[in-house]
Amino acid sequence: MHRHLVRVALVCCILLLAVATGGCVSAPASRADRGLVWGFVSSAQNAELVVDAPKSSVLAVVLSKVVAPEAAWVCVYQNEGGVVGKMVGQVLVGPGVTKNVEIPLDPLKSDKVFVLMHSDRGKPGVFEFDPANKDSSPDRPVFVGGVELSVPVILAGYGVRAAPGAARIAVYRQGSIGSTVTVGSVLAPADSWIVVQQQQKGRPGKVIGLAPVPAGTLVDYPVALESGPPQDSFFVTLFADAGVKGKFEFSLTSPLSSPDQPYYVDGAPVSAEIPVKK
Repeated sequence: MHRHLVRVALVCCILLLAVATGGCVSAPASRADRGLVWGFVSSAQNAELVVDAPKSSVLAVVLSKVVAPEAAWVCVYQNEGGVVGKMVGQVLVGPGVTKNVEIPLDPLKSDKVFVLMHSDRGKPGVFEFDPANKDSSPDRPVFVGGVELSVPVILAGYGVRAAPGAARIAVYRQGSIGSTVTVGSVLAPADSWIVVQQQQKGRPGKVIGLAPVPAGTLVDYPVALESGPPQDSFFVTLFADAGVKGKFEFSLTSPLSSPDQPYYVDGAPVSAEIPVKK
């Protein structure tokens, strides 16, 4: 009898221990965390990313050629200490060879990025990738030779750096827009330009208005528009007059080599996007 009671007590202790520790068992590490292949495997012949470094900048990454084994997302991620960080741009390409792919970028923390390829295997045309749930995300990265297809890039700089508080612009909502846009206030660290640009795919495009401004602060400053009021939202940006003084030297097709470029404060352009009332 005594031995039987001892056995019963031991069994009860084991059951109680199992119940008590059951909630503390951690989930097994994901394949990504274990350094295993957790994406879609392809060959070097069918998956390739060729970055055109001279044409790439903090504005956009340009690839001269993309080879994809299937419909895929070409994604740009911030390089955070050698680790893939926040995604800052993406574009969808079809299977096979695609040339001259341009990926506009969100504001960056640094000039170092990674370019990766993700297969579009979930809902077509919808990027479905969760960094916190990598293994089961539909659109996982492409692997070649056992590692992620990834290209590190150091981007060319753009813009004229200004210290915080040295350059700013404020454009109030315009009641109606005719032949001019009124800039509420502007602070220029040197002789500069106020530039009005059409919105093009969510970014500044064609220049439609231009006015020189001296160093210092101005209020309620009018900028003449070249061809009537814009039909969509537009951008008003403060550019440095860094080339020939009094001559606006900026080309939308070659912004990196243009002498006059926007001021940047803390990594962001001194610019305002203004909606247009429909």
